[in-house]
Amino acid sequence: MAIKVKIPRFWKLKPGTPRAQQKDMLVRSAVAVFILCCTAMLGVFAWYYVKYDRIVTRRMHGQIFSNASKIYALPETSHVG
Repeated sequence: MAIKVKIPRFWKLKPGTPRAQQKDMLVRSAVAVFILCCTAMLGVFAWYYVKYDRIVTRRMHGQIFSNASKIYALPETSHVG
């Protein structure tokens, strides 16, 4: 479902309405701040994603199970009394 957002333009407003122009500037400023915040959060997410991807790739590159303990034992049995 498409959603259309219409932001009024300065040239479409009636002359002599400074309050409408102030609202227009406020809406434009809010949209600009929102876009900048989203871009910054996307950049931080991408930086951490690449950082931890490199760590995981480095650890998974060699033999993964070469440091296993290789201890085989029966569990202890317990008796009543």
